[in-house]
Amino acid sequence: GSEEGDAMFARVRPSILKTLSRPCFRFQGVISYDLSTIPDYTVVDMPSLSPTMSEGSISQWLKQPGELVSAGSLLCEVETDKATVGFEFQDDAILAKILVPEKGADIAVGCPIAITVDDEESFAEFVKCDAEGLITLTPNEAVATTTTTTT
Repeated sequence: GSEEGDAMFARVRPSILKTLSRPCFRFQGVISYDLSTIPDYTVVDMPSLSPTMSEGSISQWLKQPGELVSAGSLLCEVETDKATVGFEFQDDAILAKILVPEKGADIAVGCPIAITVDDEESFAEFVKCDAEGLITLTPNEAVATTTTTTT
């Protein structure tokens, strides 16, 4: 009767409210997120700092997540087979995440080493989305992330 229906509604309603209060919606076991909350970000690849460079390692990060990287400033120092060279950044951006640790394995040119965002507001949103697991790289982008560090 109606008592049984009311009891069932009472059992279901709290879980519905809990689901609706989170920024995701369940659909047949798949979680789908509101992607509009993810800020625009740029994946920074290992640069080719010499004509013969095919890979290198990060010897030192000169900026940390949350810091402004100004155009013309050095983001990190890259160790090649011949020398250690500064990676001069071309645009103003906020370093959002370091993907490759200092003194780690060699990374091929063109593989991701970091992620940047445009401003501090985007950085705050990026950190929140990254903590929720919403920031993922495509398989092509993720080649270098076997040595990912979280900050």
